[in-house]
Amino acid sequence: MSEETRNVEPGEEFVESYVVLELPRVSVNILRQRDGSFFYRVEEPSLDEVSRNVLSWLEEQIVGGRLYEEISGSPLEEAITALFERARVRAVRLVRAWRKRLPENYDPDAAALVAAYYAARDYVGLGRLEPLVRDPFVEDITCNGSGLPVYVYHSKYEWLRTSVVLGEEELDRLVSVLGVRIGRSPTLARPVVEGVIKGLGYRVNIELDVVSRRGHSFTIRKPREVVLTVADLIRGGTLNPRLGAYLWLAVQYKQGMIVYGPTGSGKTTLINALAMLVPPEYKIVTIEDTPEINLSFHENWVPLITRPSREEGVEPVTLQSQVEAAMRQRPDLLILGEIRSREAYAFFQAVATGHGGLTTIHGDDAVSLARRLASPPMNVPLTMIASVRAFVKIARMSEEGRVIRRVVKVDEVSGIDHSREEVVFEEYVRWVGGEWSFSNKQSRLLASISDLYFIPIDELEDEVFRRSLVLLYAAKKGMDRFGFQALIRSYLREPERVVRKLSSELGGIA
Repeated sequence: MSEETRNVEPGEEFVESYVVLELPRVSVNILRQRDGSFFYRVEEPSLDEVSRNVLSWLEEQIVGGRLYEEISGSPLEEAITALFERARVRAVRLVRAWRKRLPENYDPDAAALVAAYYAARDYVGLGRLEPLVRDPFVEDITCNGSGLPVYVYHSKYEWLRTSVVLGEEELDRLVSVLGVRIGRSPTLARPVVEGVIKGLGYRVNIELDVVSRRGHSFTIRKPREVVLTVADLIRGGTLNPRLGAYLWLAVQYKQGMIVYGPTGSGKTTLINALAMLVPPEYKIVTIEDTPEINLSFHENWVPLITRPSREEGVEPVTLQSQVEAAMRQRPDLLILGEIRSREAYAFFQAVATGHGGLTTIHGDDAVSLARRLASPPMNVPLTMIASVRAFVKIARMSEEGRVIRRVVKVDEVSGIDHSREEVVFEEYVRWVGGEWSFSNKQSRLLASISDLYFIPIDELEDEVFRRSLVLLYAAKKGMDRFGFQALIRSYLREPERVVRKLSSELGGIA
């Protein structure tokens, strides 16, 4: 049995394993249970007699204050390195003293490294949650109470039960640590708190047992570490090159768009990928409750977040107030993480006055979504809703045992039916029969670009074709984010030269 599968129990089936920390090796096993569900098992190095003794000694030094200042606030790897040197001296002494009871080739360095890991994990990291936090595929971590398994939302397998179960004392300590990290410790007077771990961008929500019936509970929401490009989405089946090129034109020419769908369908991932297609000189302002959008490649980017407050004298900063503040910054593109309430009016007002706008919202179809936007508490006028040119629906689908996020429909706004007081839509794209079907009618979004920028409509249609070649090339080449960005910027500078080059190369990689 291989190292990855050595802990597979009867009735379990090994699915995959990957490493979340190299030294010492900490890995994750994904297993299939008897009932067909997936299970997330954390594999950490084991502690033997020597490493346990060294760990106890390290903990005494940390609690005594000698080491705490040195490792406090350090990344986990740096803390392990700092502790290892001290742990190694201790381990060598123990091995010499216990040489008669230890194997002849016993390695004190290995024991010291394991002890340093556990000390750093518990005093610098988040204890047994640290492997989950370090997993790039984990987006959410949730604990529902003491003695219950921690669950994670995995980008590939969705919700998974994990092998991590927190006892009451361990949960008390972890809740206290999380409160300190977000700068808002929960109390009996204020049992529900939320905030962001500075430097990491993790959004944390904590509820004490006085309002959480199964014990203290918390949720940690992580921003996506790996930013997906449109080329990645094409390879993953979320959209095709033609649809990607159409959306590319929409964001570049400041056409308002709403991406809607159910929870976990990939709405934020899509708008993040589309923002990577914006010309580098554009000013982008993003506004979110939970920081998920990552445009670190774009220098002219202002990332704004909210600040909830219930304290007297501390003014809360809401999505609505941030949108209104953003309008005074003259953004070329305003990205609102999610529309929920009154901030909708300010967003649509921005789009109606000529700013590019991207946002997400939960919804099933464009017509009912427009009705909801026009109703309390949002109260967006129909004329403002109609200023958004495209409503893009993305859904979560299951194909051959794997989950796929896919754009399944694009509706363009065609006008307002004043007799029925409704926004009228025309379907432009639909996923049907295993492929994307495009309307034979002229795109109203392209017509809007043509009217605003005085570009002939046939030239825009040719541009969709050319850009689809660029995206197809990037997808087939498997470009990373940096190569993709370089290609997009080259195309924006010299489109004809790039298309000629790619057209000749596509024949060789088709």
